[in-house]
Amino acid sequence: MVTNDKPTGRFLTEKGKAEFEAAYEAAMKFLPPPLETKDIETAFGRVRIYRFTKEEHKGKEPLLLLPGRSSSTPMWEPNLPGLMKERPSGMANYKISLPTPDLMSAEDLKNIHIPVLALMAEKSTMHNSQRAVQKGKTHVPNIQIENWPGASHAMNGEFPEEVNARILAFVDQHSDNELI
Repeated sequence: MVTNDKPTGRFLTEKGKAEFEAAYEAAMKFLPPPLETKDIETAFGRVRIYRFTKEEHKGKEPLLLLPGRSSSTPMWEPNLPGLMKERPSGMANYKISLPTPDLMSAEDLKNIHIPVLALMAEKSTMHNSQRAVQKGKTHVPNIQIENWPGASHAMNGEFPEEVNARILAFVDQHSDNELI
């Protein structure tokens, strides 16, 4: 477990920290073993990066899987085995206690010039998925954005095979699939 001395997050009690660390370590045992683990210093503190892949996929372009706000790496447990069949996958893991970020402006969204896949959960309590889909389609030049009926904010665990298939189809569409 990585500790952070930066003000981006903190535990309220040592007991709470110990409980989280124990649960985190237990949950990590459900994941495939990472090929590589790195700690990287950032302006926000230390970030732990895990690299998961099969030997035959080491040279392919990796997927970067980010846990949701206030979540951590084990949230991807339902997806990793399926994604690793095709691609290396890496994860950044950190805790956050900063205020909720501002929504991106239309101008910010128009300046995203990379392919984007956004799967929006219809039943999420974090956003209005229909509004988000419309905003994405209107302002992001190269986006594939979809509203997933019946999905909550934990859609990757609710629909792991479907989410994996959608991610891999998107990556295949935007990758030359040559070893790097």
